[in-house]
Amino acid sequence: YDNEQLIVEVPHGEILTGNQFDREGYTLIGFKDASNTIYNVGDIVTSNMILDVIWEKDVYTITLPKNNGMFALNLAVNPLSSNRIVYREYNQSVEFCVILSKAYDQSDYVVYGINGDTKIYPTRLGDDIYVFENIQCDMEVVVDNISLNYYDIIIDGKYQGSVAYGSWVYIEDDMIFVRDIETNMIIEVESLLSGA
Repeated sequence: YDNEQLIVEVPHGEILTGNQFDREGYTLIGFKDASNTIYNVGDIVTSNMILDVIWEKDVYTITLPKNNGMFALNLAVNPLSSNRIVYREYNQSVEFCVILSKAYDQSDYVVYGINGDTKIYPTRLGDDIYVFENIQCDMEVVVDNISLNYYDIIIDGKYQGSVAYGSWVYIEDDMIFVRDIETNMIIEVESLLSGA
């Protein structure tokens, strides 16, 4: 490639290995001669030959998380298949957006790709739009650090505690009660303030 010429002597009766050739982002899939006859790695050399290497661009798998009650993740360009997997050739990019559900939209979330123990962080293009550029490995995309929104309860100008999104507050006999959506428990606001 790139008009490079490499002369390799392989004795008669030996096999073509391809070990001498390396190209970042590509896999050697075979050889061809001037008459376009294809030779594979493992073929036996029977005469002097001048061969060109046949390269195939590497393709990587990007696995996107499934949409759930906390967020939706969608590709910005092409539609997403049901298996949530997209394929990109070496050095291509994938652009996507993350949309948090209303109950979680105040989260300071983090997006990254993971390959083994390595985390790869995308570039943030704008509000909730990200791109992984120059992809050079398989990865699983993770949306992390999502938490339920919490709101302060203020009655008659006094702070009465905080509750998660979806909780409800009611007053009975001058007592204030909260049903916390996360625990499904009914709590008297006085105990929220005292920590009991």
